[in-house]
Amino acid sequence: MKQDAAKNATADIAIVGGGFAAAALLMALLRQPASPRLTLHVFEPAERLGAGLAYGAAASWHSLNITAARASLLPQDADSFWRWAVAEGHSDAAPHSYLPRLVFGQYVNSMLRQAMQASPHQVEHHRQAVRNIERRTGGFRLTLDTGVVCDSRIVVLAAGALPPSAPPVPGLTEARAAGLVIANPWALDELQRIPPDRPVFILGTALTMADAVQSLRQTGHLGTITALSRHGVVPTLRIDPPAATAPFGPERAGQGFSRLLQQLRQASRAAIRQHGDNRWQAVIEALRPITRPLWYALPVAEKSRFVRHLRSFWDAHRYRMPPDTATFLATELNRGKLVVEKGRLLSLRQENGELRIAVRRRSAVSIIEMAAATLILCVGPKPSGDEAMLIQALEAGHLVRRDTFGMGLDARPDGQLVGGDGQPVPGLYGLGPLLRGVHLECTAIADIRDQAIELAATLLR
Repeated sequence: MKQDAAKNATADIAIVGGGFAAAALLMALLRQPASPRLTLHVFEPAERLGAGLAYGAAASWHSLNITAARASLLPQDADSFWRWAVAEGHSDAAPHSYLPRLVFGQYVNSMLRQAMQASPHQVEHHRQAVRNIERRTGGFRLTLDTGVVCDSRIVVLAAGALPPSAPPVPGLTEARAAGLVIANPWALDELQRIPPDRPVFILGTALTMADAVQSLRQTGHLGTITALSRHGVVPTLRIDPPAATAPFGPERAGQGFSRLLQQLRQASRAAIRQHGDNRWQAVIEALRPITRPLWYALPVAEKSRFVRHLRSFWDAHRYRMPPDTATFLATELNRGKLVVEKGRLLSLRQENGELRIAVRRRSAVSIIEMAAATLILCVGPKPSGDEAMLIQALEAGHLVRRDTFGMGLDARPDGQLVGGDGQPVPGLYGLGPLLRGVHLECTAIADIRDQAIELAATLLR
């Protein structure tokens, strides 16, 4: 693999991003037959490919929320990850282990380097950010932050999720300017600057919130932590029950969400009655193979209802916490040191170098005000500033557009992105969390891996 080619270049396929989605696509392409020989260019400022934010910025105490046997980069070899971990000195690794996310990032990078050495295809890693992409005859021209350009027949955006939109809350801009808001919950140096005995306010109650609470405690914070979201839903504990049968298939999409939800609840209650409290998880897992076809088949109005009313509940039950994280969070809740609220953040004001945060609890008329040294935004993962700027440039150039639900970019089910005119853009594709509004399920390791394999086959047709 070459790095940092300083001159203009030409590629068969250009991949923008260097996290897990990019690595999974590279792996799938590198395993293709030697003819025709492919020139693959990856644009990622970080030195190490494959880790990204999810598996590179995590701390040692952040675990995967799936077992090692379900985290293989190779679908035909489910034991690949944990065997690699054992060989690298992680003696506690086993099929049912919940290993650190950092270890998984190292595994992906190691497997990718092996694949590049063994493959006949050429990979060039440009440690530069892409500033713009323009259509050209026969493909696209990518302009890098140094002014260097790369022409490519095909471009794949694998840059992670769109940045979460900060709520239009009065006082937020001023609080950020005063250094009282942390936008990156994995920035340990910023967390360590919070006075250890002062209260902290977290916006968001999903898995990112759990990461932030763990990091606060690991870095010595002792004060009370309040986490707020509209529904106040916290991810559940993951177990791995025996397989179950899905309560319905994609052909039932026309029934609407109310009926589908009723059937899902009935199946979950039946599983609990027959096998115990946690067996509802088997029903949720049984839906995984059909979730994408079901989502594709639903009318837009039904999808909008889901996003508006059910998405946070689905995420809490679908993307569950590993046992160590769940135990830790339960202890914090039982001690009263972590308080989860459901409601809306209304405004922020500054007083004596801290924040006064106005909140209206759900179903309440009155407004309460809470004191906090810092507000931490945990409303979901986001790309780097470079990636967000690129998406904005592509939107301004009408090369891409947002999906109907505001969850990511619009695309066809095969990943081909849709331009500002509503038409698919030949040769321009997306992969991973950018396409959540299209696929719904495209953030978990297995989902991204399988979609990368499908996309590689599409690109080489």
